[in-house]
Formats: sequence, C-alpha cells, structure tokens
Amino acid sequence: MTTAAKIQTAAGAVAWRAAQRGPVVFTNGVFDLLHVGHVALLEAARAEGSALLVAVNSDASVRRLAKGTGRPLVPDGERARLVAALACVDAVRARKRGGLRPGADRRCARGREPGRPGGARSARARSLDDGAARSPPGRVRAVTVGSP
Repeated sequence: MTTAAKIQTAAGAVAWRAAQRGPVVFTNGVFDLLHVGHVALLEAARAEGSALLVAVNSDASVRRLAKGTGRPLVPDGERARLVAALACVDAVRARKRGGLRPGADRRCARGREPGRPGGARSARARSLDDGAARSPPGRVRAVTVGSP
C-alpha cells in the first residue's frame, strides 16, 4: 500500500472505519513540523487499539490556531502524506475545510458528535520529552478509542 492510499475522503474514512475489526484509535493534529514527539504520540496512540486514524488539520485551521507567522509551512495535503508514511498510522483524513479543535476528539468519545460509535473511550498518551520537541515537554494528548 502506498502512503497516498492511506489518505481518506470523508466518505472513504467512514467506509474504512466500518471495515475495521476491534478498537480504532482516533487523534488529530497539525503535524506541520513533524518531530520525534509526534512519532512517540502516534505510536502510543496506536498501541491503544487495533488501528489508528489520524485527522490532519486544514491549512485554514492552522492559521486560526495562531501557530505562528507563515504557518503552516507545509500544505495540508503534504502533511497528510507525511503522517500516512508512518508505520503506526493506518489511515489519514486530511481536513479540507475547518479542522478539529483541541479536545474535539474527547467530545466525540463522550458521544456528543454524530456518527460516533458507542463504547468509545478516551485515553491519554504522554508526548516524549526529548528536549527538541516543539510542543510543551510532557504534554498530555487525548486520543479516542472506539469499537466498531
């Protein structure tokens, strides 16, 4: 499978999700400057279930998050392809409009967003503190784990 084949449209992500057996883990992020903290987080998230779906925030949502002047540095389609290249990632949803807000995945786990499977739960994965991470060291990131 190529990395491009892992990138799903909205309808494709729904079909991919329905085909999975066992718990599917979901998380999202910007992933503009991919670093070892991202890899550690995604590997820890993947360990929580049998498959990992990652949503990559759109360029517009990155600008709204005020990540800094000139961000994102890498366009959303390319960021999605880079995330898809990671062995721990099973599918990627590149968000073209909007983006998920921090914490949106936790609201999904509590069933507040339509289409969320029953029995979803939140888990926490601690980011790697390697001294070079561009996110706050030891930051805790929520992931959502749900069964089909």
